[in-house]
Amino acid sequence: MNKKNTESFQFDKNENRFRRMADTIHEGLTIIENGKIVYLNDQACKIFGYPEEELMVLTGFDVAAPEEKERLKRIQKKVNISNYELDELKFWIIQKDGTRRYIKNSYSIGRKSGKLIDIYVITTDITEQHIAEQKLKTSQESFQALFENSTEGILVADQITRKFIMFNKRILQMLQYDEEEMKSLGVPDIHPKEELDKIFKYFEETKKDKVVSANKIPVLKKDETVLYADINSRSIQINDKKYTIASFRDVTERKRIEDDLKESENKYKMLFEGANDAIMLMDKEKFIDCNQKTLKLLGLKSKEAFIGKTPWDFSPSNQSDNLDSRKIAVEYIKMALEGDSQHFNWQISGLNGLIHVEVTLNTVKINDKIVLQAVVRDFTEKRRIQKELEKNENFLRDIFNGIQDGLCVLDLNYNLIKVNTTIEQMHPDKISFNGKKCYTVFQDRIKICPWCPAERTMQTGKSYTEIVPYTKGGYRAGWLELTTFPIMDNEGKLKSIIEHVKDITNRMDTQLKLEESEKNYREAYNRLEFFKDLFTHDINNILQSILSANDLNKIYLEKDLNQKLYDTYRIIRKEVERGSRLVSNIRKLSLLEDEILNKTEIDVINKLNKAIENLKQTFPKTEINIRKIFFKNSIPIFATNYLIDLFKIILSNSVIHNDNKIKEIEILVDLVNKNNQKYIRVEIKDNGKGIKDSRKNIIFERERSYNNEVRGTGLGLALAKSIIDTIDGKIWVEDRIEGDYSKGCNFIILIPNNLKI
Repeated sequence: MNKKNTESFQFDKNENRFRRMADTIHEGLTIIENGKIVYLNDQACKIFGYPEEELMVLTGFDVAAPEEKERLKRIQKKVNISNYELDELKFWIIQKDGTRRYIKNSYSIGRKSGKLIDIYVITTDITEQHIAEQKLKTSQESFQALFENSTEGILVADQITRKFIMFNKRILQMLQYDEEEMKSLGVPDIHPKEELDKIFKYFEETKKDKVVSANKIPVLKKDETVLYADINSRSIQINDKKYTIASFRDVTERKRIEDDLKESENKYKMLFEGANDAIMLMDKEKFIDCNQKTLKLLGLKSKEAFIGKTPWDFSPSNQSDNLDSRKIAVEYIKMALEGDSQHFNWQISGLNGLIHVEVTLNTVKINDKIVLQAVVRDFTEKRRIQKELEKNENFLRDIFNGIQDGLCVLDLNYNLIKVNTTIEQMHPDKISFNGKKCYTVFQDRIKICPWCPAERTMQTGKSYTEIVPYTKGGYRAGWLELTTFPIMDNEGKLKSIIEHVKDITNRMDTQLKLEESEKNYREAYNRLEFFKDLFTHDINNILQSILSANDLNKIYLEKDLNQKLYDTYRIIRKEVERGSRLVSNIRKLSLLEDEILNKTEIDVINKLNKAIENLKQTFPKTEINIRKIFFKNSIPIFATNYLIDLFKIILSNSVIHNDNKIKEIEILVDLVNKNNQKYIRVEIKDNGKGIKDSRKNIIFERERSYNNEVRGTGLGLALAKSIIDTIDGKIWVEDRIEGDYSKGCNFIILIPNNLKI
């Protein structure tokens, strides 16, 4: 055999060896030279879904999905006209039978003098992984929407540290914390100390996988005020660790549900994309070669660390079925060497733990020697995605069914997609819900309800709340507060609606009763005001008529003096004046009780002086000595103008209840401190009859007899007490001379110094 024939034979031999290797890998291999396909392996034809002879004359644009073609043209243009290096590309293709598949192409581009010579393309069908990732993304979005749009406050706490790791916007609103503050808090920080033993007992119960319900539990807000909440809690598992999740319903104020809830941070990261397959060559039980993906998979820096080792050197001692890794591997190797290709799952010991792989093991001939080829595909990520999806779905279901109010999900045709346990309990007569119209199931209607908030949400994409009737058996059984929340897709388009259903029958009944009670109270109050005004007006008219008649009698008496009749005249006039003061005091006391007196800036000294002048005019024939000791000539304060009436009442009593010929009155005004508050202290002392100790505490109240009849006609001191109360002042009486009440009184008045003189 000459040299040329020898080289041709060696070339054919290498080409046959290459084709055998290429046809055994799981990926498609395409070789393009000078813009034309020169080689396709069987897996490439299978992935693209065309026979080899048809695929050889097609281009990537011919099999690409329509929505991908424009992007692929732009990329091809970059590759053709520049040194643009293309490593990897993912896109949808359409097979000959119309089936859509999602593929990943890895490229090796050869150039010479800047000119494109050849392209090697490795194609991997990643449709199932892509679909799993999209399902996980949709599940996370649904969970996020439900978690953030919940009308109840939700907290998730570590069962060991009791620190909060997750919370929604509603709980922040309820407790008045911001996100950074809440991250530093735990269970003990949001409950009163005296309640912690009970709270911890509930918390420990959740670790037993029980649903723990507790009502009217005190919860501390940021400002240390307390709200009371009904709390449902249970244990959940996230990433192989147990936490306690609790939903809080504020039962203190029964606030309406917030219309718009903002989305919080996404709690779950997107999964990593998969890698290409690893290829390993073995001489019986020992490895003799591998590709770079193998080193990456095993975390090795060079082939020297791999060559000469056995499969069980990179495996745990036992596989997932507890069988010995070495014995199983030896059996697989034996069957493969006998010509029976093997396909099985395996566990590899990686740097970060166990790696789950799929292995295809068969024989190939290299340099006239039969060796084993192992094609290893890592499906750890795919398995993790599936487990994560399952955990999220369980987590979402637990929250959905754990919320105390009704929740349901509608499609855009008003069909029920899902309802929670509360909805089922509210309608025990309904056998099934899913796929049925919401207005048929809940309201026994054949058309959309006229008040439907879901219809408005579909039109605007916003949240709405309506109060609607609650029907059972065709009859209204109460009232519901119905709130709708939109769920958007990745493009911001409405794809479904969450309805929150809250039974507010008791609240509505209470509200109606309250409105009726308020109406009755207002009517009674108006009648009282009418009779009060009628009394003061008519009594004043009667007293005025008596006074006029009495004054006319005085004129006649002065012409023909009759001392007894004249004394009678004086008694009548005195009693009429007393009655007039009584009517005036009743009116003032009424104004004080109704809290309709206005406050303004007045001068205490000015009011005292005017009260003294009034006293002298009231008792012109009485000898009164008044001694004044004022620390200032003007003391401005913010108070009611009725303060002068208080002074008039005390001064008048100093004269009326005094049998001495000369009435002695001493008025002292000074500035004092009492309990860290500054007051103006006014003392009015007299030499009258005095007040016994047994009556000092009750003289400012209206006296009543044992049969509850009012004694006397005066309201003076009761009015004085009411006046001082309107300005948060104080009034009391002491003996002028300590220990001897008969020597006169000392009335002490404390007026708040609110203008800081």
